[in-house]
Amino acid sequence: MTAVRAPLNPRTSLWHMLAYLLRWEREKNGLSLVQWGKIATAAPSTVSNVEAGRRKIDERQAKILDCHFQTGGLFELLLWYAQKGHNPDWAQSVIGYEAIAGVIRIYQGQIIPAPFQTEDYARALLLASSDRSPPAGGMAARRLRGDGSLAFRVEQEKRAARRRLGDV
Repeated sequence: MTAVRAPLNPRTSLWHMLAYLLRWEREKNGLSLVQWGKIATAAPSTVSNVEAGRRKIDERQAKILDCHFQTGGLFELLLWYAQKGHNPDWAQSVIGYEAIAGVIRIYQGQIIPAPFQTEDYARALLLASSDRSPPAGGMAARRLRGDGSLAFRVEQEKRAARRRLGDV
């Protein structure tokens, strides 16, 4: 039985919007991953990864697809805007770099850096913040897990360690 994955939410980011529209265009035209890949000069696995948001098309592929499906440059324009905008998956790339790092240097002048925050301190920071979006889940826990070979170098102002937040 073939597993059918749910499409990405196009409201999440322009990258997800682009992937969503690429899949929609392929399905609208009744094309398989192989047929779509031949048009975009990509392997079927690459097409699947693009549609799942795990990989991104390049400008050349966007132009080819725009030309083939006569979209008026829609894919190329969405790609351009997505490249200029915020990447909601930024935390995943940071985690990848941290996994291979021997030392992480942090400068945080006003607050205690995330890997050293207690749960109560982090909660108080979030409550005091004007940004009410949830933090990237479990990043601190992932940073501190492992064989203990990771070293941190932290520089901060003395006031940050003494500052009280809320009831903490």
